[in-house]
Amino acid sequence: MAKISITRPADKQIIDAKTGRVRLEWDSFFGKLQDHVADAKIARTAQSVTTNGATLDIDLANGYTIDLALADTITAMTIAHPPSIGVNGVVTFNITQGGAKTISGWPAGTIWPAATAPTLTATAGHVDIITLSSTDGGTTWLGAIVRQDLH
Repeated sequence: MAKISITRPADKQIIDAKTGRVRLEWDSFFGKLQDHVADAKIARTAQSVTTNGATLDIDLANGYTIDLALADTITAMTIAHPPSIGVNGVVTFNITQGGAKTISGWPAGTIWPAATAPTLTATAGHVDIITLSSTDGGTTWLGAIVRQDLH
């Protein structure tokens, strides 16, 4: 098998040293590759969040799985560092009920089946699993109920 070496000349292009045919923008290609690798690492990380008041601020730089202890009713939620445009980012909320608390303020742009946000299980200690996915950089979130009333 012939070896192909790839070099990075001063003009930042990759050229197959043997044929001279392959030409890609070095910084653009590897920058996008690094973004996807970073997204994949973050997507596997879980973060534990306990509510403290009516506003919930989620930072996806800390992970795409949210283990949420629902101690307060949430009327406003924001999501920082959404997935890049063109990347399907799925945020999973594992919501452990603190006792008849609700979430009425999902992130702006959240769309639910039948245009109705889920009603969370009211029993303390029970778990609901909700996902939000976005491919447009967090402008639109598609909401889905995965499981409810787990105990």
